[in-house]
Amino acid sequence: MIHKLQRVQYSMNIQYDMQIIRKSFKGRYKNHQKVTSKNEIEWLFELLAQNKIPMSLYASGFNHEGQLLAASNKKVATEDGIFQCISPPLKMNIDPRSIVSFSIGFSHCAYVTKAGRAYAAGDDEEFQIGTLYRKKYDQATEVKFPGVYDKFVSVQCGMIYTMYMTEKGTLIYCHQNSDDKKPAIHRLETKVVYISGGSDRAVAIDENGDIFIFSADNPNVSPTRVHLNEAVFDVYCGDDFVVAISLSGKLYASGSLNPLIKQSSKDAITKFIEISSMRGNKFARVSANCAHCVAITEDGRVFTAGSNDSGQLGIGVCDESIEFIQIVSIEPNRALSAAAGIDHSLIVTTEGKLLSCGHNDVGQLMLDTISDDVFRPKQTNNISGKVTQAWAGTGTSVVLTDMESLIHRGRQYFLGDDPHEDEVRNLRYEIETLKETIRQLQEENENLKKQLANK
Repeated sequence: MIHKLQRVQYSMNIQYDMQIIRKSFKGRYKNHQKVTSKNEIEWLFELLAQNKIPMSLYASGFNHEGQLLAASNKKVATEDGIFQCISPPLKMNIDPRSIVSFSIGFSHCAYVTKAGRAYAAGDDEEFQIGTLYRKKYDQATEVKFPGVYDKFVSVQCGMIYTMYMTEKGTLIYCHQNSDDKKPAIHRLETKVVYISGGSDRAVAIDENGDIFIFSADNPNVSPTRVHLNEAVFDVYCGDDFVVAISLSGKLYASGSLNPLIKQSSKDAITKFIEISSMRGNKFARVSANCAHCVAITEDGRVFTAGSNDSGQLGIGVCDESIEFIQIVSIEPNRALSAAAGIDHSLIVTTEGKLLSCGHNDVGQLMLDTISDDVFRPKQTNNISGKVTQAWAGTGTSVVLTDMESLIHRGRQYFLGDDPHEDEVRNLRYEIETLKETIRQLQEENENLKKQLANK
């Protein structure tokens, strides 16, 4: 946790950094005018004041419903018809500095702003978003619910649903199977602190570190509570399994990833076991969707399990595995986080690169072109800036660049991450971006001086 004294020190450090930048510009460039006739320091700080430092959300993949909030740049013919998509990636029409939560499903996306308001775009004809109208939205529209006045803090999209969480832990579950196309509102006995999910159902963690598994068929049914030997801070689910990380970094799984139970059992998805083959590893992040899972250790190694028909496990072959297998092509201390799509995987590295594998029929791997399946993680080179976070849905992918990743509410609540600390990290990241811009401008200035001297 960051104490008040530490925050004051951070603030002083930031002010000092900014003073250095100002002095550098004023001392070196006070008599130099850019072609735009604006003094470079005024121009640079004007960009900062207008939030135009190059922090962006990039999207690629299926975009037939306009859910990626960017104009499609390609049409793709599939067995089901001709669809609009984005490939290579394009910037989304969202200011990433304004949001605290984002999620992408199949035909829709949703996000929550710092003001506590929820927005969504894409297809809501089957109530998978939860607006008042059964229509498609090609621009972000605000989502409101009668009787819900608390601020929103988090959102999770699946293929057929969206779950919204308020600051008081109220959950609003909008699902294509919702009765009369009305949201199911869940207020649990304990406060929910984190939500996530898979393609057809949502899951949550409460203040005690217990897991709540929601129905994939009936959003009105109360979730099933699961209490493990210790609290968990991260959880995701597939169609027939749930995977979670405990506070000590142990990896737990249920359903099809639990080899000790009968898969035909109706409650198989609620039967958890610690993954014995992963003992000795300390896990930091997990992601899952549909039929596969990606888990990241504290020391940056990547393990995957589940379906692999498109190479989404990243192990070089298309054989599925209920055992977690390390992606050996990704060296230790490199992986930071991951996102699992329905049949593809995205991995963010510590140096700000994006690796992807799996299905790429609509450009969801964010590579230069649409291609056949990719069986080992491949680096994308067409995204400007450093990638810090990724989201994956059904044939869709989104990444955040040049800004600290959004707060993981489960990790924040249980492991002490402080929201003020995240704000400080964002400011420091902006300063580093400014310094890099200054360095580039200095090089341009020196080159210009040389050109003028040679005339």
